[in-house]
Amino acid sequence: MNLREKILAEIVSGDGIGRRELAGALELDVRTVSRYTEELTKQGFISKRLASRPAGRPVYEFSPNSGPKYFAAVMPTHSGIHGLVMDEKSGICSEIRIAEFSTEAEIPYTAAKKIRIVFELLQKKSGVPIHAASLLFSRTERNLPFAREVSEHLCPQLTFPLFVDSPISAHAYWFGQSHREYRKLLFLHFGYALELALLEDDELYSENERLATEFIHLPAGNDILWHEVSLSNIHDKVAALSGNQFYDEKNIFQQLKEPGGAVMEILRQKEKIMLEAIRTMADRVRPDAVAVLALPGDLHTMSMPLISNSRQIELADGTVLPFHFEKRMGATWTEVLSLAAGTAEYRAWKRFFPPV
Repeated sequence: MNLREKILAEIVSGDGIGRRELAGALELDVRTVSRYTEELTKQGFISKRLASRPAGRPVYEFSPNSGPKYFAAVMPTHSGIHGLVMDEKSGICSEIRIAEFSTEAEIPYTAAKKIRIVFELLQKKSGVPIHAASLLFSRTERNLPFAREVSEHLCPQLTFPLFVDSPISAHAYWFGQSHREYRKLLFLHFGYALELALLEDDELYSENERLATEFIHLPAGNDILWHEVSLSNIHDKVAALSGNQFYDEKNIFQQLKEPGGAVMEILRQKEKIMLEAIRTMADRVRPDAVAVLALPGDLHTMSMPLISNSRQIELADGTVLPFHFEKRMGATWTEVLSLAAGTAEYRAWKRFFPPV
């Protein structure tokens, strides 16, 4: 946590606390604490009241603000930025799409500046403050230096906590809250890259990235899992049916929407590899349930009946686990961003705000 978040967390954990007490607890000078508490009060995170003390003048005590909270999610992509603000009842207060942006063309500093402007426009358009937000990067970008540098430039410029996510981690948090019966959940996405999120006791497993790296190199088919099940590999095989290595992606999508015999056979082969991989991964981590995510455009998994229609999966030792297929439809990322904003809300309440 940064300094601002530490001060907010200390206020939340107490029952009214003054500036000097805050300074002592966090080993800060009173002037620094005063600057941050004034900022947090203006933003609506905390409220202050005059409280009498046994000796001396009354002092201001700070406590969490019980007013409404608003949460945002912004997703920068290679073809623009899409963001929204949501209230605590999941109502969308404002939504913005900007085309003049590309994660493939921007440098981290200018990318951070443009993303900050999107957050400012969202607040201006909705007329409400943002109390916490999720910044979504695709799996292929989430762990690159670009995403890390953008986050490092952006966080100090914002007046609210920012959680850096990928669609898979945001969905895992959301799914965990919707299915409290599962303590340990394995969440998977087979897209251009294999994405994995292992959620345990409402938190991402501390070695999630190491586990994901290990799994993508599992032997599968004639290659490693990452290559065999990637959407790029499926597109290549569908394109090869016509003998054209430079294929039209729209044409590929159309063939996946209405798969014929040869295309369906490709999907059946990939489905078999995916199911075997899911069993291997589940056997390794022993979750209470497994979920597979299909994002907008993931027509391949939506056309795989053993994955999209299954309700359970059996492991090699006979263990049967609940199996969920979560699909996000539509031409935009609004639904995904809404879930990401909800994830920011959940983590902000857990870390900064008092229980309701």
